[in-house]
Amino acid sequence: MHIGDPLKEADQTCSGIRAAIARPKFTLLMTCITRTLAFARMGISRSIISKYADTFPTFCGFSCYGEQIGRIHCNQTLVTVTIGE
Repeated sequence: MHIGDPLKEADQTCSGIRAAIARPKFTLLMTCITRTLAFARMGISRSIISKYADTFPTFCGFSCYGEQIGRIHCNQTLVTVTIGE
């Protein structure tokens, strides 16, 4: 699956959340393990994390399994839950 430019996508994700929730207080990020592995191979994991750190005052994230059919991962998802004032 092609996810586009991950750094631009992260910028758009952060901007979209900030537009919807002006003063976020906590953000939980759950990313598909496929994305985590891809970002590590591309050497951009720290850059992605920095974008979230610059946008959200308090955040926590972890890798989990996305949609899966048998042993094949068929999606590269990021699910975020943001709580604001």
